Amino acid sequence: MRAFPSKLLVFVSLVGLACSIYLLLHHININTGLQLGSSFCAISERINCDTVAMSQYSWFLGIPVAGLGLIYYWALFLFSFFSKPECDEERKNFADILLVASLLALLSTLVMASISLFVISSICIFCVVLYFNSLGLCAITYVARDKSRSVVSGLANGLKLLIGFPLRLFSGAPQTRRARIRKLNLSASFLFVTLAVVASPVYFKKGSIRGREDEVLKKAVIAGWENQPYLDIEALSFVSDVIPDFVKGSPDAKVTIHEFSDFQCPHCKRASEVLNKVFAKYGGGGIRIVFKNFPLDQSCNPNIDRPMHRLACRLAKISLCAGMQKSDFFWEMHDAIFSLWNVSEAGVDELLSTKSRIDKDRLLECANGKDVESKLASDIRLGMELKIGATPTIYLNGKRLFMVDEKTLTILIDYILKDK
Repeated sequence: MRAFPSKLLVFVSLVGLACSIYLLLHHININTGLQLGSSFCAISERINCDTVAMSQYSWFLGIPVAGLGLIYYWALFLFSFFSKPECDEERKNFADILLVASLLALLSTLVMASISLFVISSICIFCVVLYFNSLGLCAITYVARDKSRSVVSGLANGLKLLIGFPLRLFSGAPQTRRARIRKLNLSASFLFVTLAVVASPVYFKKGSIRGREDEVLKKAVIAGWENQPYLDIEALSFVSDVIPDFVKGSPDAKVTIHEFSDFQCPHCKRASEVLNKVFAKYGGGGIRIVFKNFPLDQSCNPNIDRPMHRLACRLAKISLCAGMQKSDFFWEMHDAIFSLWNVSEAGVDELLSTKSRIDKDRLLECANGKDVESKLASDIRLGMELKIGATPTIYLNGKRLFMVDEKTLTILIDYILKDK
């Protein structure tokens, strides 16, 4: 009887588990606001795991796709661990179960890779590892399966056996108490992982995993902010005679937020949504938001030495020129650009065509002019002077914030307003 490739399956399942665990943690950090800056795997516009994690396609039926991968590979690990066929017929049955598992992995790979390449237009390197992992699983299946049995009959038999596989763990030959306890623990851990992942939508709806608004959290947030050095950003700013900073809120507001942002940055999109919620909550009398452009685009930012956000400079100029027609148009364009998911030349042109209140010809003429170029350069110079290396970078009353989520901002704004 030919040996069943259990060790290879264990290796494949462990690689899948490692990638899935990282991707799930990354997904949680991105979608709860725990991570503000770019990840180490956000290498460029095209290779960017942050963009993939923040897309709507990182969820399936309200569950993180990475969590489903974790369930799949943990189940594969359990199967691999106990796949010790004692006869040729049992080996064929195990190969049929593996055929079902590998086909599921292959279909998932084709769907997710297509979405990543053609819809999101960004690639996650850990996802690519999982794609190749799925292909490896298919290769193992090809070697293991009985070639005399058709694929259709193998799938039918595999599905039948797969349904009854959990019962097999505790059936068969008599087992020692230690062996049964080990199997029980592994099965219980699989059930726990499954329930945890399936329940995660409820967890996400409750907000950040930092959870409760208790005094310990408040003190930690306030102390972390107060310990940051103060910078007079207004005094450091290069004032343009033609194009001013665009500001929301009263000049007398006790809280001023300076937002250095990039219109093609997924983290900036998330930060803008948070700031819009906070502004709606406190109103223009309570807080003031000052927008500064810091596009991560080498075409206008000398601090960027490789292609990243190729449209960021153009988008910055478009928003500034919209504001030149009317200040409210800046914020209208700001929100409209961030509402785009897959930013492209065609998408920008289509967006401009929908803004009937904005004079498109005048805007495009402005975007090619020296005034807007000078204003954009002044924002970038300020960002470089502040040693900004990533977006978004947020300052609250002159002190830098390293976490920008609604809970953190609420704690700090309430603290400042109460203190004042």
